[in-house]
Amino acid sequence: MQSNYSSQGVLVRTNILSSSNTASLTYDGILAKSGASEIYAHIGYGDNHSWQGTSYIKMNKTSSGFESTIPLNPTLNLNIVFKDSANNWDTNSGQNYVFNTL
Repeated sequence: MQSNYSSQGVLVRTNILSSSNTASLTYDGILAKSGASEIYAHIGYGDNHSWQGTSYIKMNKTSSGFESTIPLNPTLNLNIVFKDSANNWDTNSGQNYVFNTL
């Protein structure tokens, strides 16, 4: 999986030994650092501006930030943005967090 947003507090880790098509997502970005009590990942697949198969996933607060397991589509790019319970968004300055799965 390509794209590195670790400096912005976004980390996606896949288990190359697993065929489950899931990844671990950790978020410790601006919303978490601003004191959000809940974070949701909005994920979708495909082109950065025309997402397919979108869903919201509530993340769990941990000592590392917020974490969740997310589904992957092995043939389409993964796109992520984040929102908190007050409807504040982290969209990577409108560019989204895009991970190339190909």
